[in-house]
Amino acid sequence: MVVKDWLDTIIEKGVLCDEYKEKVQKALNKKELMDIVLDANGVSWIPEQIAKGRCVSYEAMYKEFWPFLNGRYKAKFQQETGEYTSSMYVGIHNERDLSGVLFGNVFVDTTLCVLLDIQGDVEVAENHVSKIYLDQNCDVRIIVPETSKCIVYYFVGAKIRNFKELKKHRGVYVWEWKDGD
Repeated sequence: MVVKDWLDTIIEKGVLCDEYKEKVQKALNKKELMDIVLDANGVSWIPEQIAKGRCVSYEAMYKEFWPFLNGRYKAKFQQETGEYTSSMYVGIHNERDLSGVLFGNVFVDTTLCVLLDIQGDVEVAENHVSKIYLDQNCDVRIIVPETSKCIVYYFVGAKIRNFKELKKHRGVYVWEWKDGD
């Protein structure tokens, strides 16, 4: 598995903290690895690695983890304040995924959502609260209904086509994510 080999290399280089190093080493399957990446502390990690130039290709991620990507899987986590959900979308270009299948717009209906190499529209669900993380290769228009609230974190290089509109939305906050944040 290409992704597992990459994670082993990341562990050897000391990029992961001890807690996540242990979690990755104990992961028994791809679902457990996805849950690690999609927890509240892990969602920004993959976009950070991409920004630093030390990540596997989008194609490798998609090929190995497609059952857990692009709306097929929603990780669920429990914390003291209640439950939250998380999802990841990879390689959707103008409504087609990396396998060429017509996909449509990205639809955000989880508490946390990671977008990697997305080109097109991203729609947030009605009456929803979400944090969205965009990697540097995203070129998106984010549609947030008036009844929803959203925080958008984007890495340098990401393009938000309706940035000015989003900044005017009362329930939307947009933050540039910098190395070390």
